[in-house]
Amino acid sequence: MGRLVTIDGTGTERNRLRRTIAEALRLLGQKAELDDEARDLTALIVFSLRQIAAGVETSAAAWEKRDYYMKAEEFGSVG
Repeated sequence: MGRLVTIDGTGTERNRLRRTIAEALRLLGQKAELDDEARDLTALIVFSLRQIAAGVETSAAAWEKRDYYMKAEEFGSVG
């Protein structure tokens, strides 16, 4: 029996968050002034980036357990 692969893993979550950030940045670029919606979009970006950072740490820890030191070090240097 082969490995079970989760399609809703950290990589998928990171991709969703990156798309969310891109859309928030697009909307922020259309704003002429800093209103409540702009503040909300900024907060969304901050929390999304924090979630991405947490996912990177999770991936790096999993790779270290499997002795994938090159990948773990490469991902760890991001944050």
